[in-house]
Amino acid sequence: MEPVAKEFGKAVRQLRLMRDLTQERLAEAADISIEYVRKIEGGLTKSPPSWAILRRLARALRIEIVMGKNSWTLRLQRSLPGTHN
Repeated sequence: MEPVAKEFGKAVRQLRLMRDLTQERLAEAADISIEYVRKIEGGLTKSPPSWAILRRLARALRIEIVMGKNSWTLRLQRSLPGTHN
């Protein structure tokens, strides 16, 4: 398993738990399958998620992805408009 994929999966799981989401709820909110959420959290062994999937995960997890030239950064959002979290 690629170290980056494993670390990314670990981060997604931590963010999901911090937001008090089940894998099923994250899958629904990001409009992806629960199986794909499980694969991501387990450290994908094949190709990484597309930018479209990353954006949907970011929205569901209430994080912002800031793209740099050679890297990207995740920023937590305290809450979304209209939510109480």
